[in-house]
Amino acid sequence: PPIALNLTADLVHLLGVAVWLGGLIGLVLLAFPATRGTTETDRVGLLAPVISRFSDFALVAVAVIVASGVLRGYLEIRSIDGLTGTSYGLTLLVKLAAFLPLFALGAINNRWTKPRIERAAAAGAPSPQLSTLRRLVTVEVTLGFVVLGITAALVVLAPPIGTHV
Repeated sequence: PPIALNLTADLVHLLGVAVWLGGLIGLVLLAFPATRGTTETDRVGLLAPVISRFSDFALVAVAVIVASGVLRGYLEIRSIDGLTGTSYGLTLLVKLAAFLPLFALGAINNRWTKPRIERAAAAGAPSPQLSTLRRLVTVEVTLGFVVLGITAALVVLAPPIGTHV
Protein backbone atom coordinates (compact mmCIF):
# COMPACT_ATOMS: atom_id res chain seq x y z
CA PRO A 1 0.00 0.00 0.00
CA PRO A 2 -0.82 2.53 -1.26
CA ILE A 3 -1.58 0.48 -4.36
CA ALA A 4 -2.51 3.39 -6.64
CA LEU A 5 0.73 5.24 -5.83
CA ASN A 6 2.80 2.09 -6.38
CA LEU A 7 1.16 1.30 -9.71
CA THR A 8 1.44 4.90 -10.90
CA ALA A 9 5.12 5.08 -9.92
CA ASP A 10 5.78 1.78 -11.72
CA LEU A 11 4.02 2.94 -14.86
CA VAL A 12 5.80 6.30 -14.89
CA HIS A 13 9.15 4.55 -14.31
CA LEU A 14 8.53 2.14 -17.18
CA LEU A 15 7.45 4.95 -19.51
CA GLY A 16 10.60 6.90 -18.70
CA VAL A 17 12.76 3.86 -19.42
CA ALA A 18 10.88 3.18 -22.66
CA VAL A 19 11.45 6.74 -23.89
CA TRP A 20 15.11 6.78 -22.94
CA LEU A 21 16.22 3.29 -23.91
CA GLY A 22 13.84 3.09 -26.86
CA GLY A 23 15.15 6.40 -28.19
CA LEU A 24 18.76 5.26 -27.81
CA ILE A 25 17.97 2.06 -29.70
CA GLY A 26 16.25 4.14 -32.38
CA LEU A 27 19.35 6.28 -32.78
CA VAL A 28 21.64 3.25 -33.11
CA LEU A 29 19.42 1.08 -35.30
CA LEU A 30 17.53 3.68 -37.36
CA ALA A 31 18.89 7.23 -37.39
CA PHE A 32 22.59 6.53 -37.81
CA PRO A 33 22.16 3.82 -40.49
CA ALA A 34 19.58 5.92 -42.38
CA THR A 35 22.18 8.63 -43.02
CA ARG A 36 25.11 6.33 -43.80
CA GLY A 37 25.17 7.09 -47.55
CA THR A 38 25.31 10.88 -47.19
CA THR A 39 28.32 13.17 -46.97
CA GLU A 40 29.59 13.95 -43.48
CA THR A 41 28.34 17.53 -43.68
CA ASP A 42 24.87 16.44 -44.83
CA ARG A 43 24.84 13.71 -42.19
CA VAL A 44 25.52 16.24 -39.44
CA GLY A 45 22.77 18.49 -40.80
CA LEU A 46 20.28 15.61 -40.87
CA LEU A 47 21.16 14.09 -37.51
CA ALA A 48 21.69 17.24 -35.42
CA PRO A 49 17.97 18.06 -35.01
CA VAL A 50 17.15 14.40 -34.30
CA ILE A 51 19.90 14.18 -31.68
CA SER A 52 18.90 17.51 -30.16
CA ARG A 53 15.21 16.61 -29.85
CA PHE A 54 15.93 13.16 -28.49
CA SER A 55 18.41 14.57 -26.00
CA ASP A 56 15.77 16.96 -24.67
CA PHE A 57 13.24 14.11 -24.33
CA ALA A 58 15.89 11.91 -22.72
CA LEU A 59 16.65 14.58 -20.11
CA VAL A 60 13.00 14.62 -19.05
CA ALA A 61 12.81 10.81 -19.19
CA VAL A 62 15.85 10.45 -16.92
CA ALA A 63 14.39 12.92 -14.42
CA VAL A 64 11.18 10.85 -14.41
CA ILE A 65 13.17 7.61 -14.01
CA VAL A 66 15.15 8.97 -11.08
CA ALA A 67 12.13 10.51 -9.30
CA SER A 68 9.91 7.45 -9.75
CA GLY A 69 12.80 5.10 -8.87
CA VAL A 70 13.49 6.95 -5.63
CA LEU A 71 9.79 6.84 -4.76
CA ARG A 72 9.53 3.12 -5.58
CA GLY A 73 12.69 2.37 -3.60
CA TYR A 74 11.32 4.21 -0.58
CA LEU A 75 7.93 2.51 -0.83
CA GLU A 76 9.53 -0.94 -1.04
CA ILE A 77 12.38 -0.57 1.47
CA ARG A 78 11.88 2.34 3.93
CA SER A 79 15.00 1.58 5.99
CA ILE A 80 18.77 1.42 5.67
CA ASP A 81 18.64 -2.12 7.05
CA GLY A 82 16.20 -3.08 4.29
CA LEU A 83 18.56 -1.57 1.73
CA THR A 84 21.79 -3.12 2.99
CA GLY A 85 20.56 -6.22 4.81
CA THR A 86 18.28 -7.90 2.27
CA SER A 87 18.71 -9.50 -1.13
CA TYR A 88 16.18 -7.04 -2.53
CA GLY A 89 18.02 -4.01 -1.17
CA LEU A 90 21.43 -5.25 -2.30
CA THR A 91 20.09 -6.01 -5.79
CA LEU A 92 18.63 -2.51 -5.91
CA LEU A 93 22.07 -1.11 -5.01
CA VAL A 94 23.62 -3.18 -7.82
CA LYS A 95 20.98 -1.77 -10.20
CA LEU A 96 21.85 1.74 -9.06
CA ALA A 97 25.56 1.04 -9.54
CA ALA A 98 24.87 -0.11 -13.11
CA PHE A 99 22.61 2.90 -13.76
CA LEU A 100 25.14 5.54 -12.66
CA PRO A 101 27.58 5.04 -15.58
CA LEU A 102 24.58 4.99 -17.93
CA PHE A 103 23.47 8.29 -16.42
CA ALA A 104 27.00 9.70 -16.76
CA LEU A 105 27.21 8.76 -20.45
CA GLY A 106 23.84 10.41 -21.05
CA ALA A 107 25.07 13.57 -19.33
CA ILE A 108 28.25 13.59 -21.46
CA ASN A 109 26.17 13.21 -24.62
CA ASN A 110 23.72 15.91 -23.55
CA ARG A 111 26.22 18.48 -22.27
CA TRP A 112 29.30 17.87 -24.41
CA THR A 113 28.59 15.89 -27.59
CA LYS A 114 25.19 17.35 -28.55
CA PRO A 115 26.28 21.03 -28.47
CA ARG A 116 29.31 20.27 -30.66
CA ILE A 117 27.15 18.46 -33.21
CA GLU A 118 24.64 21.36 -33.18
CA ARG A 119 27.45 23.89 -33.75
CA ALA A 120 28.85 21.84 -36.63
CA ALA A 121 25.39 21.59 -38.20
CA ALA A 122 24.87 25.36 -37.86
CA ALA A 123 28.24 25.97 -39.50
CA GLY A 124 27.56 23.43 -42.26
CA ALA A 125 30.65 21.48 -41.27
CA PRO A 126 31.35 17.81 -40.61
CA SER A 127 31.57 16.70 -36.99
CA PRO A 128 33.82 13.97 -35.60
CA GLN A 129 31.49 13.89 -32.59
CA LEU A 130 28.93 11.89 -34.60
CA SER A 131 31.09 8.79 -34.44
CA THR A 132 31.83 9.51 -30.77
CA LEU A 133 28.10 9.82 -30.10
CA ARG A 134 27.35 6.58 -31.96
CA ARG A 135 29.91 4.70 -29.85
CA LEU A 136 28.72 6.25 -26.57
CA VAL A 137 25.08 5.54 -27.38
CA THR A 138 25.96 1.93 -28.21
CA VAL A 139 27.60 1.63 -24.78
CA GLU A 140 24.52 3.28 -23.21
CA VAL A 141 22.24 0.73 -24.87
CA THR A 142 24.44 -2.12 -23.66
CA LEU A 143 24.42 -0.77 -20.09
CA GLY A 144 20.66 -0.24 -20.39
CA PHE A 145 20.24 -3.95 -21.10
CA VAL A 146 22.43 -4.77 -18.11
CA VAL A 147 20.15 -2.61 -15.93
CA LEU A 148 17.10 -4.38 -17.41
CA GLY A 149 18.67 -7.75 -16.54
CA ILE A 150 19.29 -6.65 -12.97
CA THR A 151 15.71 -5.36 -12.84
CA ALA A 152 14.48 -8.79 -13.95
CA ALA A 153 16.33 -10.30 -10.99
CA LEU A 154 14.95 -7.59 -8.69
CA VAL A 155 11.30 -8.16 -9.53
CA VAL A 156 11.41 -11.81 -8.46
CA LEU A 157 12.70 -10.90 -4.99
CA ALA A 158 10.38 -10.06 -2.12
CA PRO A 159 10.77 -6.42 -1.05
CA PRO A 160 11.77 -5.95 2.59
CA ILE A 161 8.77 -3.77 3.49
CA GLY A 162 6.82 -5.91 5.89
CA THR A 163 9.80 -8.17 6.68
CA HIS A 164 11.88 -5.41 8.32
CA VAL A 165 10.42 -2.60 10.36
